[in-house]
Amino acid sequence: MQEVLDFLQEAIDALKAMGLPPVKVSEGEAFRIAVQRRLDLLNEIDRFEDSKRKIVVAANLLKTQLDFFGGVSVESLPPTDYADFQWEDFQANAGLRLNLPIDRLRERNVYRTTFINFERQLRALGLALDNLRSGVRETVRDLELLEASYEIQKRSVDLADARVESAELLLQAGRVQVRDLLEAQNDQLRARNAFTVALIDYHVRRLEFLQDLGVLNINEEKFWLRAALPGLNDPVPPPSIPTGPEEVPVSPEQIIGLK
Repeated sequence: MQEVLDFLQEAIDALKAMGLPPVKVSEGEAFRIAVQRRLDLLNEIDRFEDSKRKIVVAANLLKTQLDFFGGVSVESLPPTDYADFQWEDFQANAGLRLNLPIDRLRERNVYRTTFINFERQLRALGLALDNLRSGVRETVRDLELLEASYEIQKRSVDLADARVESAELLLQAGRVQVRDLLEAQNDQLRARNAFTVALIDYHVRRLEFLQDLGVLNINEEKFWLRAALPGLNDPVPPPSIPTGPEEVPVSPEQIIGLK
């Protein structure tokens, strides 16, 4: 138990020596960082991209298809005996096959289902991005308020220390009673406790903010003492580049010519 208390006291002393590391990032920058590094959001983006690819595939199945076909065959049954091969006995065929999307009920149903899934993933991704943006905005404001509270409590500690020092001098001069000194010391203790709470509240919210951005690395030793935003200098994987022209999803009615 004593080891735990010693560790906590050491951590608090380190935080006091460190002060408040400023979070030098705007709301827009923080949102961009989170979009690039939040694994849950990256998974949501992957699901959306997958649904978009599937809808293109389903739409391609409904397109008009024109195929050229041709072939050559010999009259003899396989395997052909090339020792007795009669080149006159052959048949050739060639032509065009037009496949119109008229009776493709199954393909149209697949496309409708795929389009519904695409819209669902689109809404899910939009909601995730909106929630993330709101969370980032709220956290940045919380940090500003906690920083202001920290500065207020810090000034309160300075005033309480000055009051205790003054009470000690006045007590030595016989101008105040011991009770006055005890009251000043109690006020000093309360001010220091409030200052410690404000300090810890800021650092806890700051660590939560780093976790929300996806840049908190708890495997580093004393990660809570890192002044800079960790992970921001790490390379960010480039976004996936489509191999072909982007196709805009259309409705099932547009595919079958109803609109």
